[in-house]
Amino acid sequence: MNKMRFTRQLEEYDCGPAAVSMILKTIYEVNITLSQLKLICSTTKNGTSFLGIKQGLESLGIESTVAKCIYSKEVFQEITYPCITQIKGKENHFVTIFKVTKRKLYIGDPSKSKVIALSIGKFMKQWVPIVLEIKELIDPRKLEHISEKPQKIVINSLLKVKRYIVISWILSVLAYVISIYLARMFSIYFDLIIPNKFVGIIGNVSIVYLSVTILQFIIKAINAKITIKTNNFMDKYLIENLAKKYFKQDFNFLEQLNSGELISRFNNISDIRNRYVFLIQTLPLELFTILVTIFLLMKTNVFLTLLAVIPIVVFFLFYYYSKEHYASLSFNLYEKEEELNTKLIEIVNNIESIKNYNITKDIKKQLISKVEQFLFTKEKFISFDNYQKLGKNMVVNLFNICLFSLGSYLVINDNLASGLLLMFNTLAFNMFNPFINLANLQASLEQGKVATLRYSDITCSRTCLDENKDNLLETIQSIELKNVSFSYSTNSPIIDKINLKINVGEKIAIVGNSGSGKSTLAKIIANYYDPKQGEIFINSKNTKDMTKESVRKKIVYAPANPQIFNDTLLNNITLKNKSVHLNKIEEISKMIGFDTVVNSLPNKYDTVIGSKGVQLSTGQQQLLNVVRYTLFAPEILILDEITNGLDLERKDKVIDYLLDKKTTIIFITHDISLSSRCTKKYVLDNGSLKEIYENYSIQY
Repeated sequence: MNKMRFTRQLEEYDCGPAAVSMILKTIYEVNITLSQLKLICSTTKNGTSFLGIKQGLESLGIESTVAKCIYSKEVFQEITYPCITQIKGKENHFVTIFKVTKRKLYIGDPSKSKVIALSIGKFMKQWVPIVLEIKELIDPRKLEHISEKPQKIVINSLLKVKRYIVISWILSVLAYVISIYLARMFSIYFDLIIPNKFVGIIGNVSIVYLSVTILQFIIKAINAKITIKTNNFMDKYLIENLAKKYFKQDFNFLEQLNSGELISRFNNISDIRNRYVFLIQTLPLELFTILVTIFLLMKTNVFLTLLAVIPIVVFFLFYYYSKEHYASLSFNLYEKEEELNTKLIEIVNNIESIKNYNITKDIKKQLISKVEQFLFTKEKFISFDNYQKLGKNMVVNLFNICLFSLGSYLVINDNLASGLLLMFNTLAFNMFNPFINLANLQASLEQGKVATLRYSDITCSRTCLDENKDNLLETIQSIELKNVSFSYSTNSPIIDKINLKINVGEKIAIVGNSGSGKSTLAKIIANYYDPKQGEIFINSKNTKDMTKESVRKKIVYAPANPQIFNDTLLNNITLKNKSVHLNKIEEISKMIGFDTVVNSLPNKYDTVIGSKGVQLSTGQQQLLNVVRYTLFAPEILILDEITNGLDLERKDKVIDYLLDKKTTIIFITHDISLSSRCTKKYVLDNGSLKEIYENYSIQY
């Protein structure tokens, strides 16, 4: 078996994908991000099931079996490793078992930070006796198709600022050389000037050391400025890459990221930068400083140098034994920060309902609870960090006492000059400072490591796989769905073996109860989601062979909730497309009655709307939606609940306008007056789509 490869879970509910990741990395040496594996394994906010993992592995071309086991120690000698099982907790928790010995199991628990060894007896106390075993790789091409090599985005950002890093190295070395020169000041004063009473040279020596000190200040100031420029460039590069990857991802990937999670990914970029700047820029210089300083100390006094090595060993022990706890605290802190961000965004987005239903007290309690959880976790993190720093400072203070005690003994016995003792102490601090810096930065370094994992979960995820696919260039004459099924989890499909043909110019209404899957079907037609089963054809050509971008240019889906930006009304309509003429917008607005809304605004089309401007009503937003989506004349337009919030007069105008257009339009609606005027009507019920004829009673 290959080396055991561990994966830490990033969210509370993704232990299943993390266990699968360990299997894939250990057996097949394949890296797939947890965000992708959550989609593959049908993971929801409630977690993952064995069935979801089994089906997910099948989609990767891997055969596996799930079996309920006898509750016996002998079972572990018969299982094929590595395998996936569960342990008891608040909810059952997925783990990976890598191997077994006579007495121990090697467990990859995604909630920990490394592979741990547990006795079989201890593991059985918490074991849920269900095991998923890997049988064989049936289709290697599927696994190769989805796997992604880790991208060295952070390293690339450092390479782009290598000139600044080199200059910083040079300046840091100069500052260090000056510090060594200044350390000799004690020896000059106490071993040369004072014993020999060289009063006449004190002024000249002082001027020299003052000048050198000022020079050191200038060098450090320039270096600080370069460091700020380096940090800003890296932050900009990392943010741009995260945004670029985010926008390239498909809709099903983006929908699993809530606002709080995304905001925390952006906020934590400085932690990533701090970690890598330390490792690439600062650490080599610190090592150089330590080695040169040890050499100089050895030349000064061997016994004192050996004494100085003891704190270094203690610092290493501090770092080694606190590393895992820092990582665990960092994960918990980021998780609580995400939960708090999500709750705040939820409150802002739903403040109207909160006020209307007078539930402010309950929501306030929920918010305070999230704040308390975050602050409690933060307090634990900061307290542990402070204890570490205090412990290391105590070590330095103890060393000073020992140094001056032994040094005094050596000075009294004429084995060491007093000036050399003071110089030794100054040089020793040049050696300790890197370790003290590491102590102060250890929390940030561990946070940076965790932040890098979370950042890479987006940036290293495979984007839309449009390689070797054709662009859809021809005019759409027909769309046909054949036996299309879709589900969000391993539960019964929300869309089940649907067959539908849409011809050019048709006006089709799809009705059904709320939650019946109408919007999901619309998104499947618009190529937002790929069907789990079945195929979609455009002009008798399979959409699997077409790029998603080219299909979406011709098939446009307008969501039920109009999306308004903090910008002018004109920019909200055109989405800043400068090729659109205002007279065309005015023509459409007049046809649907939106012109009266525009004329009522203080600056007409230049009026700022959105949360920082004029607030449009639901009906006014729907009218804006109609103008926006019909302005660009897509070949197929899918409108989701487009008549919601409209008064009768404007609704009739909108329906007349849309039905008179030559564009193929699919209406997702509850509006009987709209559906009754369409050329075809379908009802979606229990996953099945049935056509409604004239004598069919619509009750949706």
